[in-house]
Amino acid sequence: MSHSREFGLHPSDQVLQVGGSRAERSFSSQVVDYSYDDPSWNAAAAQRSSAPGLLVAPVEALPFGSKTFDFVYCSDILHRVSDPAAACSELVRVARRGFIECPRSWVAYLFKSQSAAWLVDNECEGLIFRERLPEEHERILNIAESLRSLQQDRSFLAYWNSEAILSVREVRFYWEVEFDFLVLHQSERRGEAFSDRVPRIQQFFLRKLLTRRVGMSRVATAWGMPPRR
Repeated sequence: MSHSREFGLHPSDQVLQVGGSRAERSFSSQVVDYSYDDPSWNAAAAQRSSAPGLLVAPVEALPFGSKTFDFVYCSDILHRVSDPAAACSELVRVARRGFIECPRSWVAYLFKSQSAAWLVDNECEGLIFRERLPEEHERILNIAESLRSLQQDRSFLAYWNSEAILSVREVRFYWEVEFDFLVLHQSERRGEAFSDRVPRIQQFFLRKLLTRRVGMSRVATAWGMPPRR
């Protein structure tokens, strides 16, 4: 099944792809990424008359007007931004609905992605960003090196990228209109602001558990897409 059908996209929909510029989606109208230093993308795009343009811009300040896009596909970037709250707010501002995917916290922690500034999880129909602690960049049992070795095996690579495993190792989050998020900085995680942190977390979960608002985000289960239109 194509991604456009899974997301319920129409051919006329304007779709913004944020991040993942090395894997441009066929349904994208415009691609935005932090930086791009691989000329292969532009070379391949030049061969397709309908290829979208690539803009280099921060997710925290997208250069588009409010609700410019019908859908935003945000891939492999929110765990690397400097300000998750601003980034999430910008996604909601420029699009009517969207889909977010990035490594789950346990993947970023175990495999020690040096570019991951935040440990991200979808919890209780919202996203929680935990600022990564310095000690969480330390290597554990050389798991990352072992995985890179295993990925040379095609059968393992097919398994690692299967839908069942992707749903376990990636945040896959569909939203409409808006979504809730919570950002916990290093000081809060260490308990330096414990009295502030506990109420914030409690309020986040209680609000999500006790309040059901029309148009709020829905957590993707596997792809978990809405019914096709």
